[in-house]
Amino acid sequence: MKLPTPAVRVSLKGFAFNAACMQIMPDVGYVQFQYYFKTGFLCAVECGKNDEHSIPWRANCNSREVRAKNVRWPRFYKLICDGMGWIAGNDYTIPAILEDFDGKRCIYFNLSDRKEKSPFWNMKLSDLQPVDVAAEMDIRRYEPECADQLFALIEREGDEWKDYWYGEEKAKYKKALANSIVYLVFEGETLCGYARCRDDDGYGVYVYDLLVDQEHRGKEYGRLLMEQVCEDFPNDPVYAMSDVDPYYEKLGYGRAGAIFIVNPQ
Repeated sequence: MKLPTPAVRVSLKGFAFNAACMQIMPDVGYVQFQYYFKTGFLCAVECGKNDEHSIPWRANCNSREVRAKNVRWPRFYKLICDGMGWIAGNDYTIPAILEDFDGKRCIYFNLSDRKEKSPFWNMKLSDLQPVDVAAEMDIRRYEPECADQLFALIEREGDEWKDYWYGEEKAKYKKALANSIVYLVFEGETLCGYARCRDDDGYGVYVYDLLVDQEHRGKEYGRLLMEQVCEDFPNDPVYAMSDVDPYYEKLGYGRAGAIFIVNPQ
C-alpha cells in the first residue's frame, strides 16, 4: 500500500499499516491496540515490551528503514466488521492521526462515519482495556535479533535441514539471510515458520526456503507466507524452488520448468 498520508487498510487479508503510518511513531517498539465499539475508534498506544497484550510495532527502532507493517488478525477483523456493520471481504482505508493520550503517544483510526475529533476527549488511559490481539498470527520481516529463534526452528527439523545449521554452515546461512528477503510468521512472540526469497530485479521473485514448525502445521501458514510475498511483489511472478512438489500442487500452484545441477566436464 503506497499512500502519501499515514493510513491503515483493513481487509480480509489483514491490517496493512503503510510506511507513513509507521513513520509517525518511529521510535516506538511496542503498542497495545484498543478498540471502542461506541465510537468506532481503533487505537495503537505505545507501551513496553512486557506490558499485557503488547505487540511489536517497530521492534528494531535503530533501523533507518521504515517499512509498512502487515498483520493478519482474523478474529479481530471479524470483531470490527461485526461492530461497524462492515461487509466482510471488502477493503477499507482509514487515515491515521497521532495524538498524546495521558502522557503516551497514540495513533488512532476513526472507523465510523461519526465526526468526533478525538476518542479521548473525556477518557483517561486508566479507563481503557486493551484488546488481546497478541495471540493472533502476524507476518514480519526478518531482523538479525530473530536469528536465535529462527535457527532453533530450523534445528528442530533435524538432519533434513542440517546444511543450514550444523557447524560452519550456520554462519554461511546467516549471511544468506542477510542478503535475502525473509518473512517470519508469529503467533504472539512464538515463531511458527518462515520463507526466504530473493528478487531478480523484476524478472521474478524466487522462494528458496519455506518451513513451518511441525506443531503449527495445518494452519495454512505456508500458504499465507507465499501470499505475503505475492502481495509485496504484485508486478513480479513468484517462483517456489521446490523439493516438496506435492505440497505446492496441493496449494494449486502450476509447474514452470525444472532445475538442473550443472556438472562441469
